[in-house]
Amino acid sequence: MRAAGGGTGRVTADRKQLLIPALLAIAVASTWAAQKGNPLDGKIANGIYGNVYFGLSYPLPGDFYASQDLGTGRMGPANLLLVADRHTGTSLRERLLISADDAAGYRSWDT
Repeated sequence: MRAAGGGTGRVTADRKQLLIPALLAIAVASTWAAQKGNPLDGKIANGIYGNVYFGLSYPLPGDFYASQDLGTGRMGPANLLLVADRHTGTSLRERLLISADDAAGYRSWDT
């Protein structure tokens, strides 16, 4: 039996208990939706490397250029998303690498 005028507190608490998991589910679904596509599909536009899958945007430092097709290289088990070089005026070049690896293949560390 509810007291007159005081019965809405329980309903509000129940709604809050339902609202929090619902908002969490929406946030998780949004994260999954953002990660659709291919992680190797990166692009350079106006000197900025972008990868929609990872939500990554990285401005290339001055004079750097992509030295191989984006997303085609490998370094061990990792995928090279970007390999960019800059000439130094010598036989050596400066190199910038952005790579991605599937962390599921690593053993977890218990701390």
